[in-house]
Amino acid sequence: MRRFLERHLPPGWNIKRELLLGGLFSISLVLIFSWFVFGVRYNDALGNIYTYKYETALSCTRVYVPGTVMSPFARLVSGSFFMFWVFAFTQIAAAWSMYRSFSAESKSVYLMRRLPKRWELPKRCIPVPLMMLLCGFAVCMLQLLVFRAVYYHNVPAAALPPQLPLRLVDLFIYNIFG
Repeated sequence: MRRFLERHLPPGWNIKRELLLGGLFSISLVLIFSWFVFGVRYNDALGNIYTYKYETALSCTRVYVPGTVMSPFARLVSGSFFMFWVFAFTQIAAAWSMYRSFSAESKSVYLMRRLPKRWELPKRCIPVPLMMLLCGFAVCMLQLLVFRAVYYHNVPAAALPPQLPLRLVDLFIYNIFG
């Protein structure tokens, strides 16, 4: 993996900094934001289908209110992955920064374009941000799967809304573009 990164980053770039700041930190911000948005909406919607019966001052029982319906899953996750756009923009900025490093430092863009391998400059600028973008997409899809499992595990069957089954990719695309 280290050799792959050395071959696909501009010379002199710090690999650990690129992976930690460019990838892990950014993806973790996306995950934290989406968990927060989903958690607030999910907790609010779950509180609408239950009532609490207090036995004593310190103990209560959660009781399902018959006839109430939980909010649809698509509504609860809408807007959760807004930060994915920010992450995608940072990866585009990282690719641009790698390209600019050839003209700003001693590495010459002119020299890179004259090499016999015509695609050497794009090969040094695009693969790592693209790889991080694909990893971020995969992590968001896994998180969407976890959200769906939490939703269907904790909502009683009588409270599930009648909804069309959405594939996770459709739901993610709807979430980003809708």
